[in-house]
Amino acid sequence: MPSESNIENLEQELINCGLNLQHKSECLCKVCSEVSTLFEVIDFNRTCSPDNYPFGLSGIPIYFFRCSNCGFIFNNAFDEFNSKGWVDHVYNADYFKYLDIDYKVVRPNLNAELLSGISTVIGNKKILGVDYGGGNGSLSDMMNRKGIKFYSHDPFDYSNIEDNMKGLFNFVSAFEVLEHTTDPIGTFEQMLELVGDKFVFVISTQCSHGLIDLNQHLCWHYVAPRNGHVSVYTNMAFKEIAIKFSLDYLPVSRGLHLFGRGFNLQILKYAAGLVKLKQRVEAKIVK
Repeated sequence: MPSESNIENLEQELINCGLNLQHKSECLCKVCSEVSTLFEVIDFNRTCSPDNYPFGLSGIPIYFFRCSNCGFIFNNAFDEFNSKGWVDHVYNADYFKYLDIDYKVVRPNLNAELLSGISTVIGNKKILGVDYGGGNGSLSDMMNRKGIKFYSHDPFDYSNIEDNMKGLFNFVSAFEVLEHTTDPIGTFEQMLELVGDKFVFVISTQCSHGLIDLNQHLCWHYVAPRNGHVSVYTNMAFKEIAIKFSLDYLPVSRGLHLFGRGFNLQILKYAAGLVKLKQRVEAKIVK
């Protein structure tokens, strides 16, 4: 257990970076604005790893709420957290060394294969794509090497799009982005600024429906502040977002989702499903 002085020092550092440790019994949902009640208190150091706390407990409580309408799970603690806080205390060297080891190579390769499968249905030459929240741009580089014109745009990292390109894209990917955002509606607004009238969003994030026991609260490992997982969705929450922005929505699986306008999402779902099945089979063979 951390000493009292260590807890106090870390707490003050986090507060100085904008972490909000004040709590209340209820607030409004960030997705649908319905009443959301206090659902669970989780230590700041909880991760997605099997043992949850490889760095030990921090002693800093993070208060999570659950929407009574759409089931969206979220906290308000990080709403004003500044870039120094994210870099120093979340996305630091330990994060990439221990918590997200697939970030540089493995995940971009798998995601590029998935996007290529979907792109083939649309027509590679018809696509002008952008990877939203693309980090260092690895995925967009891979897509370009496959002959599919792709850019990268990360509000906190690398971006190679110009302002005059906004409104021209017809294909947006966002892999493991939405669970990290403190403002889901604002994030969708930013993605919609990139596209024209006809487009598709390919979004990956794990949905909680069927995995959250209301009596056991947040036993699910995916809800993990130390991984930067501050927002957890349900299909209902995504339907609310789709209605708000007049989007078509179709889940491919628990962790993969399609939004769009002007595209047949059912055909794209079939293409994505085939790629994901192939990847699962290959993973089992390797093991």
